[in-house]
Amino acid sequence: MQGDSQENVAAANEAVREFVARRAGRSWSREDLEELDRLRRTYTQAVRAAQGMEPQPV
Repeated sequence: MQGDSQENVAAANEAVREFVARRAGRSWSREDLEELDRLRRTYTQAVRAAQGMEPQPV
């Protein structure tokens, strides 16, 4: 199970990185910022799950 958790963290991290990289040099729209916030929440939840922490609302 720990391997799956770490894979989820890595995938969520990569999604954030790819999203930011695609917007390099561009202005961020409100929709972009909302999507970044959603991706960050997903990443945070994956990290907490990997650490065995209770899910927290973000």
